[in-house]
Amino acid sequence: MALGLTAAAASTVFASVHVLIMSQDESARLINVSGRQRMLSQQITLLTRETVNAIGSSERTQSETLLREALGEFHTNHLVLSHEHGLPGTQTQHSDALRDIYEGENSLNAYIAWFEGEIEQLLAASLVDTATASRLDALSRFARTTLLTRLNDVVDQHESESHARVRTILLADIAIFALTMTLLICEALFIFRPMARDVAERTQLLQTTRDQLDHQANHDELTGLPNRRFLRSVANEQFRAGKPQAVMQIDLDGFKQVNDVLGHAAGDALLREVASRMQRSLRESDCVARAGGDEFVVVLSQMEHEDDHALVAERLIQRVSEPITVAGRAVEVGASIGIALAGNRDLPFYELLGEADVALYEAKHGGKGTWRVYRPEGVHESTSSPQLAEPPTDSGHRQRSAALASSA
Repeated sequence: MALGLTAAAASTVFASVHVLIMSQDESARLINVSGRQRMLSQQITLLTRETVNAIGSSERTQSETLLREALGEFHTNHLVLSHEHGLPGTQTQHSDALRDIYEGENSLNAYIAWFEGEIEQLLAASLVDTATASRLDALSRFARTTLLTRLNDVVDQHESESHARVRTILLADIAIFALTMTLLICEALFIFRPMARDVAERTQLLQTTRDQLDHQANHDELTGLPNRRFLRSVANEQFRAGKPQAVMQIDLDGFKQVNDVLGHAAGDALLREVASRMQRSLRESDCVARAGGDEFVVVLSQMEHEDDHALVAERLIQRVSEPITVAGRAVEVGASIGIALAGNRDLPFYELLGEADVALYEAKHGGKGTWRVYRPEGVHESTSSPQLAEPPTDSGHRQRSAALASSA
C-alpha cells in the first residue's frame, strides 16, 4: 500500500516537471522575440529620421521600404508578446506582472500605439520644418529611454519567470529524489533486497539531472554559450566592481541565406562553429553570450588601451568571416558589430545594450562586415542622431592588434 502511494506521488511529480519543461521552452522563444524588439525599436527610429529627411523620391522610397519592413516585424512581435496572437501551438497566459507592463499604468501597449502613430504622422508630413525636426528629436528620446526601458522590463520579467520556473523544477527534482529514497527504503525494509548499488545509481542520476537543469537555466542549448540571463548577471557583478569597459552587440551577415538554402541543421552547425570561434578569439576576462537567433553579445572587462575594443571587434570580424564547412559545403558569413563604451558613466547594463543596438544598426546600414561605436559625447537632448565612430587605421593600432590576438 505504502509503495503504491509513493510510486503514484512520484509519477504525479514527474508529470508536473514535464509540463514545466514545456513551458520553459516556450518562455525561451518569448525571450528571443522580446530581445529582438529592443533592436527593432532603435532601428525604426533611425529609419524614420532617414525617410523624413530623404532628398529625392528614390532615396525616400528606399528608406521607407526598409522602415515599413521593420515596422511590420515590430508590430507582429508586439502582438505575439501581448498575446493578442499567441505563438503557434501555445496557450500561455500573461502573469499579473506582465499584464501590468502591457495594460497597467504607463502601459507598453499605449507606448507602442503612440510610437507607431507618431511615425505615421511624421511620414505623412509634407514639409520638413522646425516642428518636424523637434518631433523627430522627441521620438528619438522616447525610443532611447522610455520605450527601451519598458521593452527591457518585458525581457526582465520573462527571464525572472523562467528562472522561477527552473527553481520549481529543481524543487520538484528534490521531491522526486525524496520519493525515490522513500521507495528504496520501503523496499529495503519490507522486501529485504540489497539496495546499496541502486541507491548510489539513482542518487547520481538525480545529481546529474540537477546539474543539467542549472546549466540549462544559464546557457544556450545549441551553442553552449552563456545565455542573456547569465550574461546580465555577470555584467551586473562586473559593473558593481567597476570592471566592464565595453559591450558589443554582434549580428551575423548572410546567416539567413545559409539557413534558407542548406536548412536549419546546417544553420545550427554554423552557429555552433561561430560561437566556438568567438570564444577562441576572446580573452579569459571577456564574456560572450548568445542573445538569440544569430545575435551575440560580448562584454569586455579589461581595456589597457583606448582602442582595445576596436582590436577585439576586428579580430572577431576576421575570424567569423573565414570559410566554414557545413553540410559538405564551404560557406562564408560575416559579422557586424555595434559597441557601447562604459567609460566613467554610471549606466545600467541594459542602457549600454541599447546604445550598442544603435551602433549595430549603423554598422549593418553602412555596408555590413564592419563595426561602429556609439559616442555619448555630443549626444544632447536636441541632437538629431548619435555620434558614431568608424574604425581607426593608425600603425600603433595594428601593432596592438597583433599583440592582443596572440594573447587570446
